[in-house]
Amino acid sequence: AAVVLVGCGKSNKQSKADINLRLAAERGNIAAAEGAIADGANLNEKSGWEDSTPLHKAALRGHKEIVALLIAKGANLEVKGGSGWTPLYEAASKGHKEIVILLLVNGADVNAKNEKTPLHGASKEGHKEVVGLLIAKGADVNARDDWFGKASLHWAVDENHKDVADLLIDNGADVDAMDKKGRTSLYKAAWRGHKEIVELLIAKGADVNARGIKGRTPLDRAIVEKHTETAALLRKHGGKTGEEL
Repeated sequence: AAVVLVGCGKSNKQSKADINLRLAAERGNIAAAEGAIADGANLNEKSGWEDSTPLHKAALRGHKEIVALLIAKGANLEVKGGSGWTPLYEAASKGHKEIVILLLVNGADVNAKNEKTPLHGASKEGHKEVVGLLIAKGADVNARDDWFGKASLHWAVDENHKDVADLLIDNGADVDAMDKKGRTSLYKAAWRGHKEIVELLIAKGADVNARGIKGRTPLDRAIVEKHTETAALLRKHGGKTGEEL
């Protein structure tokens, strides 16, 4: 029987089997992947500009059969690529629900983090079903990313994913959480003119006059950005400028 190497990390030189496994993972060729593994390919060999493993590559591209094979053969589910992201993050950010399920069932850490968690990625990209799945498996809805101090709700609001924002709030997301610059989700929605999300956040109890580090309110930002309808909506619900408070 062929010996499968399960070491981790990027070596100076890849074997032919390693290269074949990488290509098979990228292309979704299950027969080629099985052959490469039988020839002794390192399941956790990192390669390419993204410095990622075959499992990262298959998860990112949605190749479920390859993911299942690699897991069955003992691939490391928590190894991080050059970006610092795990295979679960890659699958979640692309909305590959079945692969997300497969990884979680086999023990992948739902809250694994390097700058962002899988829930951050899924929320940013608007993958509502994956967001719901991650939450059901214990994802921390209020975890912050390391870059901006943004929670999943901030990411969903930034990208105008109202349905995801609603789901996050209903599952405990802090509607008034601030990022590192003191900006709430309502402030961000007002900044971008996402009127429907402004309505949602207010309905969910957001502080309409929460002030950031510089004392600016959501209304201040809506006025500066000339989002007149959003500004009017904030006024309707008691919104004031920083000077008026």
